[in-house]
Amino acid sequence: MKGILREMYDHDPEKIIHKAAGKERTLTFNEIAASNNLADLKIIMIDKIFRSLENERSTKKLVKKIINHTGITIDSTILTNGLMHLEMRHLFIHNDGIADLDFVNIYGNLLVSPISQGDKLPRNFSQTTRGLIAVEKLAKEIDSKLITAGHLQSR
Repeated sequence: MKGILREMYDHDPEKIIHKAAGKERTLTFNEIAASNNLADLKIIMIDKIFRSLENERSTKKLVKKIINHTGITIDSTILTNGLMHLEMRHLFIHNDGIADLDFVNIYGNLLVSPISQGDKLPRNFSQTTRGLIAVEKLAKEIDSKLITAGHLQSR
């Protein structure tokens, strides 16, 4: 994520600067005085914006925020499948892999075997492989759309 912010800044600094809000949008006298050059200020600005994104605490909200702020459009199947697997990761870590009502309502019928609230999420090799593929596909789609929209330069 920090790398994408750096690339976006290098391509068009205004697009990054305008995404900052609140205290992330200002530099203190100490930060300016500690900077030896514009490159140092760039690092400070990107770090502040990155920290504000990290504070989101929800990968799903963060991905949607990136999509909305950049104006890109992601294929709904790729987005839903990728977000489902990111949400599964969250539930494995924070809810012992047990499906909550929100997950069931949004994604319950999308798994190979539909699940209900309170059911354990599937923990097998094929599901894990599908998850890795889905998240990678989502990341590549976002990257591709950011390049196409002119937010990033192609490599």
